[in-house]
Amino acid sequence: MDNKAILFIKHLNDKDCTVSKDDLLNLALECGLDLNLKIAKSKTIEAIIEKGHFNRLFDYFNEFILIPSWEVADFYNVSSAKLNQLKTIGAIKEQPTSKKFYSRRDKGYFDADVYPLSVLNYDKQELLNAYENAFGGDVYSLRIETKDKLKIEPITNELQKIFKMERVPDIYEHRNEDGFYTYYKFKLLNNSNEESNRFLSEINMLKKEKEDLKKKNDEQIERIFKILREYLGDDVGDVFSLTVKLQKLTQQQVRRGQ
Repeated sequence: MDNKAILFIKHLNDKDCTVSKDDLLNLALECGLDLNLKIAKSKTIEAIIEKGHFNRLFDYFNEFILIPSWEVADFYNVSSAKLNQLKTIGAIKEQPTSKKFYSRRDKGYFDADVYPLSVLNYDKQELLNAYENAFGGDVYSLRIETKDKLKIEPITNELQKIFKMERVPDIYEHRNEDGFYTYYKFKLLNNSNEESNRFLSEINMLKKEKEDLKKKNDEQIERIFKILREYLGDDVGDVFSLTVKLQKLTQQQVRRGQ
């Protein structure tokens, strides 16, 4: 069993996975398995696999599996920072979502990126080549001094619009604690395919956000018009008729109040 299959089974077993034991039992029935309803979720998965139905299990539920960013990085044997760079340049197309995890060390929850299982479908060498094409070659260094640490993030965001940042900047506080030095590694933009993919990915994401917002607004407008039609009839779009009817409704409410 390859690493992708192992991760699939591991996260299918997670207690917070949206695939329930009932979902698995239903699949087991389709596969001709007569399992005890009290059987544990993990045992249900094992039974389906042992009977040779792993492919069916994967086809049914792979789209519900989310992989934490550090496991994706381990899968491709890259650092988390490099994984983020691969996403930035468009080599990795999947957009992560945020999920809460519990840290036993810190005894608290933290937010981290999770990816759909399809993020594991890339060829590792192709990803490394894409990274090298984007960030290999001449690399420049830049040091910026700030008094306030909160100013570092907006400066970094602006620099990323102009340069290709090789990694997350290193930040050091002055010995006298009166400011910060931030060190950057970057390359100039050169209109490479990777950069085009990066900007195309960002454009597509913004387009989708715009489409989703328009759809939401259209639905809201339609709901409002539906309510108005119930009181005012189909000529709700006629401003004159609408004004007259609203006046009548207002007068009726006044009379009832009296």
